[in-house]
Amino acid sequence: MPITLETTSYGDAAHAALAHAVDRHKREDPLRPVCVVVPSNYVGIAARRALGRRRGAAAVSFLTPYRLSELLGSAAVAKAGKRPVSTPVLAGAVRAVLGREPGRFEGVHTHPATERSLVKAHKALSEIPTEMLKKLADTSPRTADVVRIHRAVNREIEANYSNELDLVDAAVEAIGTGASTGLGPAILFLPQRMSANQTRLLAALSRNHELHVIAATTGVAEADT
Repeated sequence: MPITLETTSYGDAAHAALAHAVDRHKREDPLRPVCVVVPSNYVGIAARRALGRRRGAAAVSFLTPYRLSELLGSAAVAKAGKRPVSTPVLAGAVRAVLGREPGRFEGVHTHPATERSLVKAHKALSEIPTEMLKKLADTSPRTADVVRIHRAVNREIEANYSNELDLVDAAVEAIGTGASTGLGPAILFLPQRMSANQTRLLAALSRNHELHVIAATTGVAEADT
């Protein structure tokens, strides 16, 4: 499917570009569904409000990449008897692992900042292939301990919870079977740095849906096709 790119500045100009893109998709049918993929819920709320002030947001969905993968992939994951993992679940798993074997985090293993940092590290390491993870663990003793905790957290949750990789795998498969047709054309609004899983999900989406990218720059808005 075609991918178009439009560059704009932040703020009102970006929201005007979004409204124009939505109008283009809804020209023949005001109730045609349109999916807007946003980098965060905050961006989505602001965009929805701005669109509401301009033209209304009927049949327009605002989804983060994770929410998109959850929407498309959670049914398949549920059939496997698992639930999507959440940050509180990961935090609980980190606490359990540190409580049993704090390793190099002895003395700070009960500190909330340690927990938050290891949850963040776990999410980042979940994007790394197994072979690369092994090489990463060899770079320093502290890194090796972070990788150890990451693997232990996976063992802690794998029986009952899916991770983002599981959801994206299921979502990509769902897109390939046509299960995403109800989303309508997609708009990637103000993309920021994306993970490998998020990039893979959006690449799959672009193969089955018209995808319009609205990216922010500091220059004057222009459009490329």
